[in-house]
Amino acid sequence: MTASRFKILACSAALAVVAASCGSDGSSESKDTQPAVETTDGQPAVETTDGQPSGESGAPASAEFEVVEPGSGAGLKLGYISIGEAIPFAVDLTTSFKEQADIAGAELIVCDSNFDAALAIECARSLATQGVDGYMSSQLNAASSPEVCDAGPDVPVLAIAIPQDPCAVSFMGADDSYAGEIAGTAVGEFFKSNFDCAYDAFVSLESTAVGEPNTLRMQGYSDGFESVCGPITNKRVVDTAATIDDGRVKFTDVLTALSDAQRIVVVGINDDVILGALSAAEAQGREDAVFVSGQGADATSWCGIRDNAQWIADTAYFPDQWGKIAIPNLIRAVNGETLPPYLYVPHVVVTSDNIEDFYELSDC
Repeated sequence: MTASRFKILACSAALAVVAASCGSDGSSESKDTQPAVETTDGQPAVETTDGQPSGESGAPASAEFEVVEPGSGAGLKLGYISIGEAIPFAVDLTTSFKEQADIAGAELIVCDSNFDAALAIECARSLATQGVDGYMSSQLNAASSPEVCDAGPDVPVLAIAIPQDPCAVSFMGADDSYAGEIAGTAVGEFFKSNFDCAYDAFVSLESTAVGEPNTLRMQGYSDGFESVCGPITNKRVVDTAATIDDGRVKFTDVLTALSDAQRIVVVGINDDVILGALSAAEAQGREDAVFVSGQGADATSWCGIRDNAQWIADTAYFPDQWGKIAIPNLIRAVNGETLPPYLYVPHVVVTSDNIEDFYELSDC
């Protein structure tokens, strides 16, 4: 595998959604639906004493998707260092940022780092030269963020999906533990209702190359499932490259090893590996033996979630609406307001019953 190919694969998971981002961007549209845990004053999540946002019933409070106030950014020059415009998830982010910047009346300068730390540093230097008042960054390599920060202007920085220490005033992205937990709970509830929690194996399709997001998200899956069905039995952790192809190859081997299994729980770091697992099961005529759940609920998975009875639940990330959090909060930071340290995007469990509440499905 080439270095550039590895970076593109790794970014799919590291970019908060992990979210099947190397797949096609589909032809359906997202509805402008507010899935957030709302606060009473319409402001982003309130901190607890440990610096983490909190919400009702133990759920972390998320920042709201809010259309930016028209004209609130008039005269401001904002910047964005994109992780890499070669993946649909990143394109969704950039499009959303541009839309909200236009409404605010702010100029937005976008620089594509193309999954390369050296290019990210050049982007930061360019933003400094162009005199931005504040910028967002989703550059891939968290270890290089001090150099990127040093190269950039001394202005407020909003980290997008990937930590950008030490210059970021706030982090906006996924709450990986919670995102995994709510989907794991939904799968557990399905198995309890339909099979009294009886299953033959629990397969966790992971991607250790992305580090902490994988650890937190997949542990969240296990925690959620166990909260309903008790300790997991016959658990198999499978490391993947977070792609459809590798998911298919790795899960083919799992199916061979579990030749007699009739009920296999399959949870994935993103939707790509789930699509691969379903393809592997279909190739062996064992579609009815797998019960799946992924992360992202992007356009590549919408039809499967709605129409495939084996696709139990997904966690949605809504990248096409991230601008409604990022732009209003970056403007606030530029204007001297203190942001919460974490601006978690809203996560909801998406199933066949509710997916059309959030997305227009036209080509299934």
